[in-house]
Amino acid sequence: MTKLKSNQIFLIYIIIFALAALIFKTVIINAEEVVSVSKEKPMKVVKVEINNNPNFKDVIKSVLSKDLKYIIHPKALEKDVSLSEIVASDIDYSSYEVQEVVVEVQRYTDSKTGKIKIDSVQKLVKLQFIDLTPPEITLKKASVTITEGEDLDVNEYLESVTDNSFEAVLVDVEDDVDTNSPGTYTAVFSATDSSKNTASKTLTVIVKEKPKPVIIPVQVLSQTKTVVDTSSFSSGVQYSPSRVTRYGFDCRGCNINSEGYSSTAGGIKVAGDSVRQPNGEWHSGYTYDGYYIVATSRDIPLFSILKISNHPFAGGGISAGEPFYAIVGDRGVSGTALDLFIGTERNLNVISQRGNPNSSNTVVEIVRSGR
Repeated sequence: MTKLKSNQIFLIYIIIFALAALIFKTVIINAEEVVSVSKEKPMKVVKVEINNNPNFKDVIKSVLSKDLKYIIHPKALEKDVSLSEIVASDIDYSSYEVQEVVVEVQRYTDSKTGKIKIDSVQKLVKLQFIDLTPPEITLKKASVTITEGEDLDVNEYLESVTDNSFEAVLVDVEDDVDTNSPGTYTAVFSATDSSKNTASKTLTVIVKEKPKPVIIPVQVLSQTKTVVDTSSFSSGVQYSPSRVTRYGFDCRGCNINSEGYSSTAGGIKVAGDSVRQPNGEWHSGYTYDGYYIVATSRDIPLFSILKISNHPFAGGGISAGEPFYAIVGDRGVSGTALDLFIGTERNLNVISQRGNPNSSNTVVEIVRSGR
């Protein structure tokens, strides 16, 4: 067996130590890489409020904030974010899930002639659309006033309901309105979007009391008609009309406009089956502010309130033999004659009249003198 020389043995030791050092260095480098990877932070999810025109300011800020420029000059970040624009083509605006998308942030700077593009930065970001904005309810008015007994549909006062999302909005209304009892009530409109954001608006409803008739001693009228001094008409006076008749918006002398309605001498707009109310709304029927409309002599002021008893009328809400209240809204008659508005003369029987118009035992009481 050949013995190794001392210089050969020394060389072998050098080679072994070199290999050991190389292996040790490799292990250390790999360990550092593992530590480096393990310390890398997960990508932050940027949340964006859903809208027809979403604000991507936080996404732009997330992309630019890693730039060394802003680490050295952090105050420049906000200005550059406000000037920058974002370009992204693969965003799903209808999804509320976390999305990974590549965005391009184009940086601009100010100049006297406008914005000038400097450069652009592309980066993979995680974003998620959220919906924290409640729906917006708009009412036509905050409050409405009606007269006792008048019909009311609170839904007519809902102007619109809008929401920032692309989903349907559930709308509900709760009210405690009793139109037959004077008082102040509320109708609460509620809206809930698909993200369970809610909003509400309150409509105040004021039901005012109908004018009460003036209580006066009962006057016994003679069966024989007498001439009444019309110059003495005032609240509390009773009289028997010389003639009782009916008329419509299409009467002889009534001017029907292009929109299909006419106006009384008092300015009340009337049609064949509806009357415009003091609040400007058209209501079906033959009453104005809860009162039937009559034409009388000019000696009784317009908008006076009358109680009409022992009359020959029936229909349209009037019961035979039962007193009803009317408002003086028209002229066109002379003396003590009384003319009842019944909608249209094409259908006089909507409110029928029995007996001879010139031989009526009708009693008219002036409850309240008008204008």
